[in-house]
Amino acid sequence: HLKPQLDALKEQYKDNQGAYNEAERKLLAENPIYIAPYTRIVDHIDHIKQVAGIDYVGIGSDFDGVPFLPAGMNGMEDLSLVTYEMLRRGYSEKDILKVLGENFLRAFTQAEKVARIGSRKISGDGSLKKIK
Repeated sequence: HLKPQLDALKEQYKDNQGAYNEAERKLLAENPIYIAPYTRIVDHIDHIKQVAGIDYVGIGSDFDGVPFLPAGMNGMEDLSLVTYEMLRRGYSEKDILKVLGENFLRAFTQAEKVARIGSRKISGDGSLKKIK
């Protein structure tokens, strides 16, 4: 919600280093950012599972270098909170393992097969299913 205002500040103060940073801090202090709870991650997992299926859900590892994490999480060490929430919502151990990494391994294995055949196309009809 604040991006247009922050972008305007960047433009306004780009030649005056330091003034932008102070203005940005003031804007953020006056308009605190809503930080969603970690359970929101599982809300997204629920949605993707519903739309595309559990085989197409994964959690990335970009828990460092981001401006903030979901409320209740300090880093990757708190990923177990997401796992517990998935268990609470009735996800099976098999589905949780898919989300936590098995789906990525499957996708990377398929990508490696494509790379080995030296093709820019996944297969004739755009499906990896034909690649053996």
